[in-house]
Amino acid sequence: MFLKRIGWRPMVACLAVWSFLALWSSPVWAEKMASISGYVYLDYNGNNSLDPLVDYAITFAKVTLKRDSDPDFLLEALTDPTGFYKFEFNVGAVGDTFSLVQTCYTCLDGWDTAGTIVDEFGVAVNSAYYGTAHNAPGDPLKNQITGIFMQAGFQGSGYNFGEKSYPLELISKRMFMDMGTPEPVPEPATLALIVFGGMMGAIAWRKRCRQS
Repeated sequence: MFLKRIGWRPMVACLAVWSFLALWSSPVWAEKMASISGYVYLDYNGNNSLDPLVDYAITFAKVTLKRDSDPDFLLEALTDPTGFYKFEFNVGAVGDTFSLVQTCYTCLDGWDTAGTIVDEFGVAVNSAYYGTAHNAPGDPLKNQITGIFMQAGFQGSGYNFGEKSYPLELISKRMFMDMGTPEPVPEPATLALIVFGGMMGAIAWRKRCRQS
């Protein structure tokens, strides 16, 4: 009786609209996050390039992501024990341009590198989107990588900041850079404790052998 009164077509139309709205608000239709990542490292051999197992990771270095069209958009990240940082963010329906800034007031700047970008399917985008690293002496944009064009789903990597010197007191743990599988390098004090502990263990073992 109810369907006869209002008709089946309005019911089908309402059901279609409801289904569309539910699907639109689901994660399937949600905007894909964009990301930019890289490393901050001590260029130990001074060749202006990140070399695994040669250069040192810099931990707790601050990197800032800025959006050129929105001065209020400001994200900050600290590098992890391998010197790695990563930003994940929403770009919006239309792409926009971003800049990276690495801050260290007591460092001797090294060579910074603009990375590469792939789309959500893993296909490399136009290299003009990669941005520019400012390495010229006296450049006011030194320690910045500017002009990075991002769209929803874009993944940028290899945006690295190299340093020629970095104060040891700002590094809580030094490691060889191994792009994800770092090998720890003990601090001098830690290394001394390890050696001392080994010596004491050897002495105790000798005493036990004599007593037996």
